[in-house]
Amino acid sequence: MKISDIPFDAVTTLLMFLVGVPAIVLQTLPPEIRRVVAKRWGALVAGLSIPALFGVVLFAAGVYVRNLPEPEITWMWSGILLVLALTGFLTIFNTLGRFGRRIAIVQGLQREAGRRISTSGRLDEESLSDLIDLGRQSEPGREREMVLDALLELTMRVSQHSRYSGDGLEDLVAGVLDIALLASPLNAQNLSSATNLLGSVVIQYETQGERPLKHADLISAIRALAKLGRSALRLENEGVSLAAVQAVGAMNAERTEIFVSQALFEVGVAAIGGGQVLVAMAALERLMTLVEARGTTRGELVADTLGLIAHFWVSGETAREYAGARLARLGAQLDGKLDDALAQAARHCAQTTQFHTSDRVRRVRRDLAGSAAVD
Repeated sequence: MKISDIPFDAVTTLLMFLVGVPAIVLQTLPPEIRRVVAKRWGALVAGLSIPALFGVVLFAAGVYVRNLPEPEITWMWSGILLVLALTGFLTIFNTLGRFGRRIAIVQGLQREAGRRISTSGRLDEESLSDLIDLGRQSEPGREREMVLDALLELTMRVSQHSRYSGDGLEDLVAGVLDIALLASPLNAQNLSSATNLLGSVVIQYETQGERPLKHADLISAIRALAKLGRSALRLENEGVSLAAVQAVGAMNAERTEIFVSQALFEVGVAAIGGGQVLVAMAALERLMTLVEARGTTRGELVADTLGLIAHFWVSGETAREYAGARLARLGAQLDGKLDDALAQAARHCAQTTQFHTSDRVRRVRRDLAGSAAVD
């Protein structure tokens, strides 16, 4: 067989097809997917170069075996071309399956981010950052939902690990907040999924029993839930806001009481301002329950409770009746005068620059004093 009889054109075409088509298709992917793939160029090159090398070796073997009679050599080259073609198609489908589908990229990043959990109970920071960045750059709705689902699975694995210390999820919590809120327009399903995820962080602390944990993740989750609850009010989505209130209110640890109180107060005030009274009532009832459970008469918990009651007080006659009933209920818990507690709450709000709340508490105090004078 002569060298000129070797099908160089067909082999070259197949090898170019094997390498070129995946590269062309990858260029058509969304920018956020391309960035992830570009950072993992080693895996992409390996996925393309190994089949290409196999094709070169197979071709070289065909060139080496040249002394066969004509029928056999023809069949041999037909078989080589067929194998090269199958290799090319399989490589293309495998490459596109790994790097050309969003769900495959998300699952790959999820595996990378969780590869250290079994040994250290912590996430791989670089892969987690890539996964969160992919979520930020994705379209609101189903695309971001894929990332949030992956982050929920990672959260559960970390928080349930025996080595979890309570401070390994702060970056994840911040990322979840960005994915849910850095979107235009906001997506109700993404907000709901983010709320459920952050709620799982809070619930995990309640299920640890006597096991001591740091509170970094918990505090981050509580603050994030407050932001999600307030943001959901803009969509008039009471379900998400109520879920945020419920998740925050489930926390009973005294060391995080200040953060719980502040979160419930912020959501409640925003809800009253937005005319979503059901959410505000849920936040106030949880604050009242915490005050009654603590038996406390001062401090930020009482100040936030009285502050939220004051917002109800100035919101109309019916709301004032509701607020008055809560003041009576709260007064029964105090070992001093309600007037003194209102004065302390007004000072506290003023010192923390919550001037509008301080003014409302002062108004409640004046109105009660005027009513007492009339009586």
